[in-house]
Amino acid sequence: MGRQKYTLRDIRRRKAEVARQIAAEKAGVQQEMRLLTDPSALMPTLMPWQGFKTAFRFATRAVYAYKMASAVVSLFRRGGR
Repeated sequence: MGRQKYTLRDIRRRKAEVARQIAAEKAGVQQEMRLLTDPSALMPTLMPWQGFKTAFRFATRAVYAYKMASAVVSLFRRGGR
């Protein structure tokens, strides 16, 4: 079996490919670090929780309004007898 010979062009092409992979990995790590350290970068991730929080607040207010109306109606019913 003969050894495969690499040309200078092959070596440069492989070097450029490895450099691109390293740059992509570095960018990914930097993005993850930015997400972990910058609260504003986390907002898109947390937005579903904001929606849940808003819905919970709305439901709580609706239940409060229903209980208040029910108490007022109950008060008027008792007063009419």
